Amino acid sequence: YYPALSSDEFSVVSVESGDMVLALSQSGETYDTKSSLEYAKLHGAQTAAVVNVMGSAISMMVDQVIMQGSGPEICVVSTKAALAQTFIMLRV
Repeated sequence: YYPALSSDEFSVVSVESGDMVLALSQSGETYDTKSSLEYAKLHGAQTAAVVNVMGSAISMMVDQVIMQGSGPEICVVSTKAALAQTFIMLRV
């Protein structure tokens, strides 16, 4: 078990077969998050993601995806999507 990490800290974690890595991404295209998921898959981990954009790169590369369905995010701060992801994580 590891606590939540930002994707730029992920390479310091020992990931192996049998582990589950869960990613959050509003756009589903965040470079660092995609790289972390690729690293996890390379080391045999199962992957899942909560994303807001159907058909995004991250939604297509993970083993399991939760589509948050909060609609287009216009604000740079991404408040609507962040709030939706918070509620989803409370349910998970």
